[in-house]
Amino acid sequence: MSSVVDTASATSYLTPDNSTTTALDAAATWAGEWDDISQYTAIVINAGADQNGTLYADFSDDAGTGLDNYRSVPLSSGATSAWGIHTLVKVSKYFRLRVVNGSVAQGSMTVTCHYLPTPAIAMPTSRVGQTVNDYSSVLNVRPMSDHWLDITRSKQSDISVVHKFGGDPAVDTTFAPVAIGGIYRTPQVAGATTLRIKAGGHADDTAAGDGAREVTLYGLDETGAEVSEAIATAG
Repeated sequence: MSSVVDTASATSYLTPDNSTTTALDAAATWAGEWDDISQYTAIVINAGADQNGTLYADFSDDAGTGLDNYRSVPLSSGATSAWGIHTLVKVSKYFRLRVVNGSVAQGSMTVTCHYLPTPAIAMPTSRVGQTVNDYSSVLNVRPMSDHWLDITRSKQSDISVVHKFGGDPAVDTTFAPVAIGGIYRTPQVAGATTLRIKAGGHADDTAAGDGAREVTLYGLDETGAEVSEAIATAG
């Protein structure tokens, strides 16, 4: 079930449904309650533990399905216990936090979650509009920054955009990478694979030249994490 959070306060709201100080056993999971955050603009989370674990933000659009159909975003790396502070933009009506602990029982864990209200714009009592020119009186309303534009410009922390083209017509019941031609070069767990940039470029295309100095390749490692490697030209 979901709860409707209090929006009467003009400041941030600390939600008890998604805050906890209870340490988790090994491989245990804590899940907060679904909150209706439709009256809020942003979410601020301060979380950490003394053992490795992963902090998730879950979003859902529909409470009528029991909130089982949700989207999950990992906010922390399982390789560190210092999760830190995260600021999220509201993307759905319902929200909750989840922590999945690692293989070692926690001695301590703290998760605090604040909801930030939509700021109210106070109009001067002496005028109800803003004069744009001698012929029009309107109130200009525009966002200070565009969330999706900030993501494409790499201005949003913990979020990146990947434009991937390709297909795999033989996907069965397991996950399969999207690749051009349907062929994905799997990571070589037995050792690194040597790659070479095809010859035929300009004479200045060298690591120390004035042309193209390197080519960066992006892919997935054996765990599915995104990795990159820079290859020097004429190297």
